[in-house]
Amino acid sequence: MKPPEERKEELWRESCSFDISGREEISPSFRLPYSTWKTLNRLRVGVSRCKKTLAKWGYTQSQEDILCDCGEVQDEAHLLVCANIGTTCTRDDLNACTPAAIKVAEFWRNVI
Repeated sequence: MKPPEERKEELWRESCSFDISGREEISPSFRLPYSTWKTLNRLRVGVSRCKKTLAKWGYTQSQEDILCDCGEVQDEAHLLVCANIGTTCTRDDLNACTPAAIKVAEFWRNVI
């Protein structure tokens, strides 16, 4: 019988079988200007400074301050489909760094 410490580690390793291999390649967004790259990453992970988040953090004065220029509530999901951009993108587009994702990031880069 194994000591409890070894058994605990063994159970942990069995329950955490990671099928994810490390990526050792340069991201497709590597050559983008820093402000676009930063915005693309904020959109990918859902931590942008959209108006709804700013209101949640107490940086806005009223509920009207959470509206986008297009009139919709500006939250994380809206940033990808705003009518003012002229295109839309999905989370998969952001992860793949498609031209649509780059256009969305370029639109928001000085805003969020």
